[in-house]
Amino acid sequence: MKKIMMATLLVLAVSIISFQETIAGSLKEDCVSFNPDKVQIKLINKSWKIIEGSHWIMDFGLKSNEAAQALQIIKKYGYNQICFVGRPKPSMTYFRKKPRNTTKVFIVRHAEKAGPSGDPPLTAIGEKRAATLARILDKSGVSVVFSTNTTRTRETVNNYADPRRIRIQLYGSIPQLTNLVTSTYVGKNILVAGHSDTVPATIRALGVGSAPEIGNEFNNLFIVTLAPDGSASLTWLKYEIHHDLY
Repeated sequence: MKKIMMATLLVLAVSIISFQETIAGSLKEDCVSFNPDKVQIKLINKSWKIIEGSHWIMDFGLKSNEAAQALQIIKKYGYNQICFVGRPKPSMTYFRKKPRNTTKVFIVRHAEKAGPSGDPPLTAIGEKRAATLARILDKSGVSVVFSTNTTRTRETVNNYADPRRIRIQLYGSIPQLTNLVTSTYVGKNILVAGHSDTVPATIRALGVGSAPEIGNEFNNLFIVTLAPDGSASLTWLKYEIHHDLY
């Protein structure tokens, strides 16, 4: 009788564990990510808020001391997500620390352009270089593409982006770009097209101490790797046109 009862209890315990694992596996959390290194306290409309850029994370009303304490806790434990149960008026709010993934940023100058001024398109050679770049990045896993708002930079990356139905996002400033890379697109592989002066500046802005200057060159491919601990490293490659493929 005892053996039967023990077997029954064992089956029941296994059933409970399996049920709990099923619930945990199907749990959908409503979370918003943020960069704990960039959050701060700000008084907005007579209310103390913890914010990241223009987005506010928590509202403490007049309780500035509690806002300061909450900010210290976020930074101490490295929380990078705030989660809700039952929005828009959640009955429960909590923080999570989601492990950061490695981010890779592929940075190129635009390919050969047709003229020295205005907004020229690429030359025939430039188009071949853009097609070569697309071939090189074919297995890269790049899923996010950025370009300045010029014809030559857009045409440099559209050979890769268009067949994959990736929308080319235009950026107006390097701080805007790097903020998106380090907050919205953490863990992604990203392609950025810029210019001879903006490429080195972008590399430095992503955390690489020194970046090579670019002369009248179109064959540089830089890869900035952002590790989960926030450190940055640079790989510098050269890519040439595969004329025999065209």
